[in-house]
Parts: sequence; structure tokens; C-alpha cells
Amino acid sequence: MTSQKLLISTLLVIISSFISGFGQGDAPTQAPEAGFNLGSDISGSAISSVNLFTGEVAFPVNLVSLPGMNGISPSVTISYNSADVSRQTETWNRDAPTGILGLGWSMDFPRIIADHKQTGTRKDDDFYLFEGGTARKLILTRGTTLQHYATEEKLYWDITYDPALEEWKLITEDGRVMSYGNKNSGRNTVQWMVKWGNWIGSSIRPGNQAQMAHVWNLSSIENRIGDKMTFAYDAVLQYVGSSSGKQHTEASYLIEIKGPTGARINFAYAEKLAQEYMEPHKEKAEPDAYQEFYQKKYLQRITVHNEYDLKLNTINFEYEFLGSGDFTKRLLKEIVSEGHYGEQVPPIKFQYNSTGSHTGRLSQVTGPTGSTIKYTYNEVQLSLANRYKSITAPTGYGAPSVWQGNNFVVTGWRKLDAYGKAEKGSAPIIVQSHTWDGHWISKDVTMLNNISYESTAYL
Repeated sequence: MTSQKLLISTLLVIISSFISGFGQGDAPTQAPEAGFNLGSDISGSAISSVNLFTGEVAFPVNLVSLPGMNGISPSVTISYNSADVSRQTETWNRDAPTGILGLGWSMDFPRIIADHKQTGTRKDDDFYLFEGGTARKLILTRGTTLQHYATEEKLYWDITYDPALEEWKLITEDGRVMSYGNKNSGRNTVQWMVKWGNWIGSSIRPGNQAQMAHVWNLSSIENRIGDKMTFAYDAVLQYVGSSSGKQHTEASYLIEIKGPTGARINFAYAEKLAQEYMEPHKEKAEPDAYQEFYQKKYLQRITVHNEYDLKLNTINFEYEFLGSGDFTKRLLKEIVSEGHYGEQVPPIKFQYNSTGSHTGRLSQVTGPTGSTIKYTYNEVQLSLANRYKSITAPTGYGAPSVWQGNNFVVTGWRKLDAYGKAEKGSAPIIVQSHTWDGHWISKDVTMLNNISYESTAYL
């Protein structure tokens, strides 16, 4: 059991203007709503970027917000979170590769994911809606051809799944319809895997293969009067076992958001360095037996066009690298916005710790106006949260047996003979419990008499 430490992040803000502070959000693992915006002073959101519960740094950066119609407006926001970053720098890229924006950064889009439990039937599947950093389990309530679902917390949403179209529809309280998937959308809104009858696994056999949807990307958002925003994706498909077989989705990248006015946001990607990712299986050239999901690309730029296809601006992402070999991690260095004629807004710049126990964590943000936010990290040992415990045998007892649960340990101690060995035959045993409730609570539970001893047995 490991000791618990609280990470404390302190920040120093050097500004050329007045600071206005915001309170800390309640979600320990999510970026707060107050974030940074391109082309604006960043000092106002400095304090809210440190999570007071965990000491981690977390914040969003709003990149694009376009005019829409009746509440349907295209926008793009990326998020940073320092949680687990240092561990990732010490983990090779087979197990912890960076995403499309580098270490600690993400640009998540809503989707529905199936936990298929390695079977090809839908009858035992669990479905989860991933949105805004949270996962909501969806519960089947009725239906076969058109299935009806509800969220586990019983939100007032109407949720349906059409297996024939591979399409989910979610209607919110205000009447907005959010569509996920749809194999006929023409925008790669379904991610596929391959099954053999009721079995899912690794095989080179092309016979009896069938595609099975397991991720449904957000496809469209539409309000009650027909204003609609659509999403398109680039799907990297790979044959399983043989080019005569079926294809599974190796990676999925958001490439376009199109608003109700016709304005659109496009995403361009480039190939990562070879050492930034590791293909899990190289025993055989593709197509091989394995259905792997990993990303070989990073986000290079975003372009914004109005309804007349006139380019409004371009957002470029500049990167640097930390580590070497299979531990090479991409770091987002700058976000630079260019106007229609190539004129540049001063960038947002990011710096990271390159050494020490907090390697990879964000250390400084410099905004377009020159404001600077500096982060310093320290680990504080919580005195009442040490999960290490030394258990001493009661006097005259030894030869322990141990049982361990999620938050408790039970020990059994056998009475010793004059030579310090467990007594043979029938002898008493003392049973103790040790329960974790923010600190250890230990007590003798009972004494069991006349228990026969066997050296190969567990109590």
C-alpha cells in the first residue's frame, strides 16, 4: 500500500494589468470552466487554473468560437491537465504515448463507447456516453428494433439506438438532437472492430469475419427549428488477418466542424516522429491478426472559413520534445493565430519542467499581452494518510496468515510452542482486523480455540 501525498501547485503571476481572480471549480479531474483565450490577457484565469483539491494544474484554452444560429454555434476548446504527466514521462511510448496535442493536452469530442466484453453479441454490452471529461452509463429500458435508453442518473433525456443504422440519438431538455454514429453519414462517424461470430480477438482467418461498431462519434447537433452542425472524421482503417478480410478502425481524427451558417472549422494533422509511438505487434507486416488502436498523427493547425469559403484565420501549433528514444514526449510549445492576410496575433507560449520529480509538468504560460503565469510544484505528506502499517504479532503467537481486501487486512496468529514454532495439533489462534478509514484502525476480533494446524493450509 502506498502513502498518500498531496501535490501543491503555487503560481506567480507577472502582469502589466490588474488581476481579477476566479474561484476554484469543484471537479478535481476536469479543467475549470474559466480558461485562456487566444489574443486576450491570461491573468484573469490564473488562480482558477490550480485545483485546490489535488494541487494539479488544469484549464481549457478556447481556440475558436464562430457565430451560429439559435444556440448552435461551432467552437473548439483544448484542455490541459498536469495529473499523471510525470509518470507518463517515465513510461515508454508503447504504454503511454502522447496524444494529438502532446503531453498533458487533449481535444476530446463527445462519443458513445461500447464495453463489448470480448463477445460479438450486443446482449451483454454496456454503453457509455463520454462528454466533457465524464462517462455516463446508458441503461436499456425497452425496445428491440429501435432501442430506448436512459442515463444511470436518470437525466431527462430521450436516448435511442438504431442497430440497423448504427446510430444513437439523444434529445436534451431544450429539444436539441445530438446524433452519434450512423454508418451512412459519409463522415466516418462510426469506429469499427472485427468479430468472428460471437468471438472477438486476434486471428488471421478471413473467413466468417464481420464488422461490429464499438465507438459512435458525435455526428451532428440540431435544434428544434432545424439549425444543424455536423462533424466529420478521418478514419484510419486496417485489414485484420488478410486483405480479403474486414477492416477495423486503427485511429479516428476530427477533421471538420460545419456550422448552420455554412462556416466551417478544419483540422490538419501531420505524422509523428517514429519514436513517439510503438506498434504493439511487429511479428508480421500489416495486415496482421491484431486489432490495435493508436495514433500516428499530431494536430498541426486549424483553419477557419466563413460561409462564403473565405479563410478567416489559421491557428498553428508549435511543438518541442522531451526525452529520447522510446521515451520521447511531444510538448505543446506555442499556439499562434494568423489572420486572413497572414498577420499574426502574439502567441500563447508554454514551458515545462525538464528535470526533477515533476518533469513534464507545465511550469509557465506567457500570454499574448506579455502576462506570465509560473507554476511551482511541491509534494506534501499528509500526516494522517500514511497507508504503510507494521503489524506486530501478539506475545506468544506467530506463523501469520493474511487476508487483504480493498480497505482492510485480516491477520491470524497461531500460538507458538516453547521453541518458537507453531504448535502442532489443536491450538488457539488470535484473529485481528486492520481497517483503513483515513487512518488505520486495528483491533483483536476474536480468539479461535482448538484449531488444527497444517503447514500447507491457509485459514
